[in-house]
Amino acid sequence: MRALAFVVLLAFVCAARPASAQQDPYASALSPDPFVRAAAMEGLSALRTIPAHKLLAHVMLADRDARVRAAAATALGRSRNAGYIDHLKSAAAYDPDPVVRAAAAAAAEALWPWTRSVKTATALSLLPGGGHFYLGRPVQASAYLGAT
Repeated sequence: MRALAFVVLLAFVCAARPASAQQDPYASALSPDPFVRAAAMEGLSALRTIPAHKLLAHVMLADRDARVRAAAATALGRSRNAGYIDHLKSAAAYDPDPVVRAAAAAAAEALWPWTRSVKTATALSLLPGGGHFYLGRPVQASAYLGAT
Protein backbone atom coordinates (compact mmCIF):
# COMPACT_ATOMS: atom_id res chain seq x y z
CA MET A 1 0.00 0.00 0.00
CA ARG A 2 2.86 2.39 0.83
CA ALA A 3 4.53 1.54 -2.49
CA LEU A 4 1.34 2.42 -4.37
CA ALA A 5 1.06 5.73 -2.51
CA PHE A 6 4.70 6.50 -3.33
CA VAL A 7 4.16 5.76 -7.03
CA VAL A 8 1.08 8.00 -7.13
CA LEU A 9 2.94 10.80 -5.33
CA LEU A 10 5.91 10.41 -7.70
CA ALA A 11 3.58 10.62 -10.71
CA PHE A 12 2.12 13.90 -9.43
CA VAL A 13 5.55 15.37 -8.74
CA CYS A 14 6.88 14.37 -12.17
CA ALA A 15 3.77 15.69 -13.89
CA ALA A 16 4.07 19.08 -12.19
CA ARG A 17 6.04 21.55 -14.21
CA PRO A 18 7.36 24.95 -13.22
CA ALA A 19 5.13 27.89 -14.11
CA SER A 20 7.62 29.20 -16.68
CA ALA A 21 7.49 25.91 -18.62
CA GLN A 22 3.70 26.03 -18.74
CA GLN A 23 3.58 29.48 -20.31
CA ASP A 24 2.85 30.10 -23.93
CA PRO A 25 6.10 30.82 -25.83
CA TYR A 26 4.48 33.93 -27.33
CA ALA A 27 3.74 35.26 -23.84
CA SER A 28 7.22 34.32 -22.62
CA ALA A 29 8.75 36.18 -25.57
CA LEU A 30 7.20 39.38 -24.16
CA SER A 31 8.54 38.90 -20.64
CA PRO A 32 10.63 41.70 -19.13
CA ASP A 33 13.16 39.06 -17.98
CA PRO A 34 15.78 38.43 -20.72
CA PHE A 35 16.41 34.87 -19.48
CA VAL A 36 12.71 34.03 -19.92
CA ARG A 37 12.69 35.65 -23.37
CA ALA A 38 15.81 33.73 -24.41
CA ALA A 39 14.25 30.44 -23.23
CA ALA A 40 11.07 31.28 -25.15
CA MET A 41 12.99 31.32 -28.44
CA GLU A 42 13.41 27.54 -28.28
CA GLY A 43 9.68 27.13 -27.70
CA LEU A 44 8.89 29.37 -30.65
CA SER A 45 11.22 27.37 -32.86
CA ALA A 46 9.50 24.14 -31.82
CA LEU A 47 6.13 25.49 -33.00
CA ARG A 48 7.35 25.53 -36.64
CA THR A 49 4.73 28.06 -37.72
CA ILE A 50 5.10 31.15 -39.90
CA PRO A 51 3.99 33.55 -37.11
CA ALA A 52 6.54 31.99 -34.74
CA HIS A 53 9.30 32.35 -37.34
CA LYS A 54 8.31 35.97 -37.99
CA LEU A 55 8.51 36.71 -34.28
CA LEU A 56 11.93 35.01 -34.07
CA ALA A 57 13.19 37.19 -36.93
CA HIS A 58 11.80 40.33 -35.30
CA VAL A 59 13.32 39.47 -31.91
CA MET A 60 16.66 38.65 -33.51
CA LEU A 61 16.81 42.06 -35.15
CA ALA A 62 15.19 44.23 -32.47
CA ASP A 63 15.56 42.86 -28.93
CA ARG A 64 17.67 44.97 -26.58
CA ASP A 65 19.43 41.98 -24.98
CA ALA A 66 22.20 40.25 -26.95
CA ARG A 67 21.53 36.85 -25.33
CA VAL A 68 17.94 36.96 -26.56
CA ARG A 69 19.00 38.00 -30.06
CA ALA A 70 21.57 35.16 -30.18
CA ALA A 71 18.97 32.64 -28.96
CA ALA A 72 16.52 33.88 -31.62
CA ALA A 73 19.17 33.53 -34.34
CA THR A 74 20.00 30.00 -33.23
CA ALA A 75 16.32 29.06 -33.10
CA LEU A 76 15.73 30.55 -36.53
CA GLY A 77 18.61 28.46 -37.87
CA ARG A 78 16.79 25.33 -36.74
CA SER A 79 13.55 26.41 -38.40
CA ARG A 80 14.40 24.92 -41.83
CA ASN A 81 12.75 28.01 -43.30
CA ALA A 82 15.21 29.38 -45.85
CA GLY A 83 13.08 32.50 -46.29
CA TYR A 84 14.83 34.02 -43.27
CA ILE A 85 18.38 33.55 -44.50
CA ASP A 86 18.61 37.24 -45.51
CA HIS A 87 17.55 38.31 -42.01
CA LEU A 88 20.27 36.08 -40.56
CA LYS A 89 22.89 37.43 -42.95
CA SER A 90 21.89 40.97 -42.00
CA ALA A 91 22.27 40.20 -38.31
CA ALA A 92 25.57 38.44 -39.00
CA ALA A 93 26.88 41.54 -40.73
CA TYR A 94 25.46 44.42 -38.70
CA ASP A 95 24.60 43.35 -35.14
CA PRO A 96 26.75 45.24 -32.62
CA ASP A 97 27.39 42.13 -30.49
CA PRO A 98 29.97 39.60 -31.76
CA VAL A 99 28.15 36.67 -30.11
CA VAL A 100 24.96 37.51 -32.02
CA ARG A 101 26.92 37.94 -35.24
CA ALA A 102 28.50 34.50 -34.78
CA ALA A 103 25.15 32.87 -33.92
CA ALA A 104 23.47 34.47 -36.93
CA ALA A 105 26.28 33.41 -39.27
CA ALA A 106 26.12 29.82 -38.00
CA ALA A 107 22.33 29.81 -38.35
CA ALA A 108 22.53 31.15 -41.92
CA GLU A 109 25.04 28.43 -42.76
CA ALA A 110 22.73 25.80 -41.24
CA LEU A 111 19.81 27.08 -43.35
CA TRP A 112 21.76 27.22 -46.61
CA PRO A 113 21.06 23.58 -47.67
CA TRP A 114 17.32 24.33 -47.34
CA THR A 115 17.67 26.88 -50.16
CA ARG A 116 18.51 24.10 -52.58
CA SER A 117 15.98 22.23 -54.71
CA VAL A 118 15.38 18.63 -53.69
CA LYS A 119 14.58 17.63 -57.28
CA THR A 120 17.80 19.14 -58.62
CA ALA A 121 19.90 17.55 -55.87
CA THR A 122 18.28 14.19 -56.57
CA ALA A 123 18.88 14.46 -60.31
CA LEU A 124 22.50 15.49 -59.81
CA SER A 125 23.05 12.64 -57.36
CA LEU A 126 22.82 10.26 -60.32
CA LEU A 127 26.26 11.57 -61.32
CA PRO A 128 29.11 10.52 -59.02
CA GLY A 129 29.46 13.36 -56.52
CA GLY A 130 27.03 15.64 -58.37
CA GLY A 131 24.61 16.05 -55.50
CA HIS A 132 27.43 16.83 -53.09
CA PHE A 133 28.81 19.52 -55.41
CA TYR A 134 25.32 21.04 -55.64
CA LEU A 135 24.95 21.09 -51.86
CA GLY A 136 28.33 22.76 -51.40
CA ARG A 137 30.27 19.73 -50.16
CA PRO A 138 33.24 19.54 -52.56
CA VAL A 139 35.39 17.30 -50.34
CA GLN A 140 32.74 14.58 -50.24
CA ALA A 141 32.04 15.05 -53.95
CA SER A 142 35.72 14.63 -54.75
CA ALA A 143 35.82 11.46 -52.67
CA TYR A 144 32.96 10.03 -54.74
CA LEU A 145 34.68 11.06 -57.97
CA GLY A 146 37.95 9.51 -56.85
CA ALA A 147 36.24 6.25 -55.87
CA THR A 148 34.71 5.74 -59.30
